Amino acid sequence: MGWLADNISAGKTRFARDSIFALVSRVMPKIASGILFLILIYRNGSAPAGAFSLAVAFLTSAVMLSSIGMEELVIREVAKEPSSSFKFLVNTLILRGIFALIGYGILVGLVTLVFNYDTTVQRIIMLQGSGILPEGFIAIFFSIFNGNKKFKWMALVSFGENAFQLIIGGLALWIGAKLEILIVVLLGGSWFGVLIGFYLFIRLANELDYLNVNDNVNITRNWRPDWGFCKQVLTKTIPFAVIISITSLDLQLDIILLSALNTISEVGIYSAARLVVTLLSILPQAIRMVIYPSMTHAYATSKAQIYRIYSQSWYYLALIGLPITLGGAILARPILDIIYRQQVPVTMVWALSVLMIDLLANFIYLPSTRLMVISDHQILLSILLGFSMGITILIGYALIPYIGIVGISIARAAASWVYFLSVEFYVLRFILPRHRGIIQAIKPLFATLVMAIIVWFLRKYSLFLVIPTGALLYGLLMISLNIPYLSKSFQH
Repeated sequence: MGWLADNISAGKTRFARDSIFALVSRVMPKIASGILFLILIYRNGSAPAGAFSLAVAFLTSAVMLSSIGMEELVIREVAKEPSSSFKFLVNTLILRGIFALIGYGILVGLVTLVFNYDTTVQRIIMLQGSGILPEGFIAIFFSIFNGNKKFKWMALVSFGENAFQLIIGGLALWIGAKLEILIVVLLGGSWFGVLIGFYLFIRLANELDYLNVNDNVNITRNWRPDWGFCKQVLTKTIPFAVIISITSLDLQLDIILLSALNTISEVGIYSAARLVVTLLSILPQAIRMVIYPSMTHAYATSKAQIYRIYSQSWYYLALIGLPITLGGAILARPILDIIYRQQVPVTMVWALSVLMIDLLANFIYLPSTRLMVISDHQILLSILLGFSMGITILIGYALIPYIGIVGISIARAAASWVYFLSVEFYVLRFILPRHRGIIQAIKPLFATLVMAIIVWFLRKYSLFLVIPTGALLYGLLMISLNIPYLSKSFQH
C-alpha cells in the first residue's frame, strides 16, 4: 500500500502547487491594479480613480467580448490533445487580433456616441481600451498553458507583466504623473507580457516535439494560418461565445450602470469597496483554472470521477468562501479604514458588506457553471446569466438614484443569488441528481456562524488580532467536524 500513499501524497502536492501558480497568475493583475488604484485615489482623489476604474471596466469587457469564447474552447481541446497546441496558438492569435480590432471600434463608438461622458473620460477609456490587443494575445497564451497544465508559466507571464506595470506605474504616479501616463505604462507592461508568453510557448513547443518523437507522432510546425481550421474554431466557439459575451458584460455591469446614473467620483468610492471583493474573488478563479481541465478530462472518461471532482470542489469552495465572506461583512469598516486611509463614508461600509454576500454566491456557483460548460449547456447558462443581468439592471435603476452605491451592491448580490440557485437547481435536477448540493455546506456553515459570533465581539480590536483568531477558531472547529480528504481523482 506504500505506492498508493506515495501517489496520493504526490497528487496533493501537485494540486497545491498548481493552485498556487494559478492563484499567482490571477492575483498579480488584481494586486497591481489595486495598488495603482489606491495610489491614484491618494494622490489625485476619487474622480481620477473613478475614471481609471471605468476605463478598466470597459477594457475588461472588450477583452472578454473579443475572445468570443476561444479561450474556453482552446483549454478544452488542448487538454484532450496537447499536440494540437501549436496549431491552436497560431490560428487563434490571428482570430483574436481580428476580433480585437473590431472590438476596439465598437468600444470607441459606444464611448463617443452612446454614453454621455466628458471628453477627458472618453480619452482615458479609449487609451486604456487599446490594450485589448496585447491582453487578448496573453489570454490565448494562458489558455494554451492552462490546457497543458503549465500553471507555473502562466504565473511567470503574469508576474512579469504586472511587476513592470506596478513598479514603473507606481513610481510615475508617486512623482505626480497624470492618469494618461499611467495608462501608457500599463500598455507597455501588456506588450512585455506578450513577449514573455511567446518565449515560454516556444519552450512548450520544443517539449511537445520531444514527446511526439518518442511517441512516433510527426507534428510539423506551420506559422501560416489555416483558414479552414479558423472556420472550425469559430463554429465551435458559438456556444462559448454567447456565455462569454454575457459574462463579460455581467462582470462590469455594476461599474458601467453606476457611471451612467451617478457621478465619476461615486464610481471611485464604489470601486474602493469593490476592490476588496475583487481581490478575494481571485481564490475561486484560481481554483476554477485548476479544476476545469481535470473536470473536462473526467467528464469524457469517467462519470464517477466527475461526480467526485464536482462534489469535493463544491465542498471546499464553501469551506473557504463562508468564513471569508461572512467575516468580511462583519469587518467591513476596519478593512476599509486600512485600504482607503480617508474618511470612510457609511455608504461604502454598507456597500462592502452587501458585496460580501454577492461574493459568497460567486464562490459556490463555480463548480455548477463549470459542469454546465463541460456538458455543453452553454446556451441555457447564457439564458440564466442574462436573466440575472436583467435583475441587476432593474434593481440598480430603481435603487441607485436613492441610495447610490448601496443600491448597486444590493442589485449585484440579488442577481448573483438568483443565478446561483437557478444553476444549482438545474445541475441537481438533470446532471448530477445524486449530489447532495447545499447539504454539504452544513458543517462549514455551523463553524462559520460560531466564528462570526466571536469576530463580532472582537471587531473593535486590531484586524491583525481578529483575523488570525477567527481563522484559528474556524480551523479547529472544522477539524473537530472531520473534514474529508481530497479524493485521488480530484488531486490528479
